[in-house]
Amino acid sequence: MLTRRAALLILCVAPLGACGSNEDGRAAGGGTGLVVRPATVTLRAGEAVQLTAQVNGPTGAAIGGAPLLFVAESTSIVRISHQGLISATGAAGRDSVTVVSGALRVQVPVTVAAGYPAVVDVAGGALQTGLAGATLAEPLVVTVRDAYGNAVSRSAVRFTAESGGESAPTVATTDATGTARARWTLGPLAGTQFLTVSADSLSAASATVEASARPGSMARVVDVDPVGRRTVAGDTVTIRMRSQDSFGNGVQSTVFAFNVATGGGDVAPPRVESDSTGLAVTRCRTGTKAGTNALQVRAFEAHDTTFQVSIRTISGPPVALQLVSGDGQRARTATAVPRPPVVRVTDRFGNPVPAVRVRFATTPADALVQPQELVTDDQGNATPRVWTLGAVGDQELLVVVDGVADTVRVRARATTR
Repeated sequence: MLTRRAALLILCVAPLGACGSNEDGRAAGGGTGLVVRPATVTLRAGEAVQLTAQVNGPTGAAIGGAPLLFVAESTSIVRISHQGLISATGAAGRDSVTVVSGALRVQVPVTVAAGYPAVVDVAGGALQTGLAGATLAEPLVVTVRDAYGNAVSRSAVRFTAESGGESAPTVATTDATGTARARWTLGPLAGTQFLTVSADSLSAASATVEASARPGSMARVVDVDPVGRRTVAGDTVTIRMRSQDSFGNGVQSTVFAFNVATGGGDVAPPRVESDSTGLAVTRCRTGTKAGTNALQVRAFEAHDTTFQVSIRTISGPPVALQLVSGDGQRARTATAVPRPPVVRVTDRFGNPVPAVRVRFATTPADALVQPQELVTDDQGNATPRVWTLGAVGDQELLVVVDGVADTVRVRARATTR
């Protein structure tokens, strides 16, 4: 591949008497001048350029068939063929070639510059660890080289940070040693982050730099299950808290201390450290009374945070049935007792159980209760609207609930007046 057009310079060689001449002052072969084009050569490593040479006679006319010899001063930088093709071997630097025809000589200076960027080497700043969202302590240092290992100067280098990070500058220019620098500010997410370094090159030379972003200090505590935390009284519920930094990354080793504030029960374990995701987990056995339980939670890492966690407890399944009022009344036959009986359904801890179906039956058969089925209210109570007694004598109202072993018997006496 030929280089850009070089300036044309015609060099006239001194007369033979001044440089290897015969006694009559003519150059061997009759040539008096040697013209070489181009007069100076600049090319990139790996490129080639063709020299042309012409031997002129005393009148300035070209002498055909004059012998020409092309000689490279140092083959470590350039080589030249017998036909005058200069090839850069790969190393950058300065050299020269000499064109010889008899006693005539012309020296052509040759400058070999680095080739196009082919390789980006990370010379410093890789595999650092820093805080998420912060600038890394050490700058990134990269070196751009061509395919032959020569440092490429004045090459544009672009730094592209992933994961929301940024670099300063985003585009730098390599110096004389092929080196460019930038500072990397990490993105907000903890974990491994990447930055791509690409050189302005036809071959798209690039490299990838890794860094590790660690979470910052605890900035807030998040209740993982804030909505609808509800359980049966006396049961156990899992409490999950997460310690986070200002970007929402989980903060490890935050200490959480849990204490029962209201409602009874206990917490086990009462003291937990957050894991690598910032999560701390404990279990709370609630109190036996239906209502609201509250835990006081204290989280401390860089600073303390204290707050409460509420747990709503409800009654468990029905296990007991009891008479609240209405036993032992008297009324005339075929009339209703003055106060309809009240029964209550409770769970194993004595909490009233709402929305439980209760059935009523009477003896003797001519007595009447309405309605015969009811659903307990919020206090677990059920009250028939009317209990009308039958024939004169002792009466019973039988109350049963599915799943409950107890049967409540409400007594009454029917009289003639």
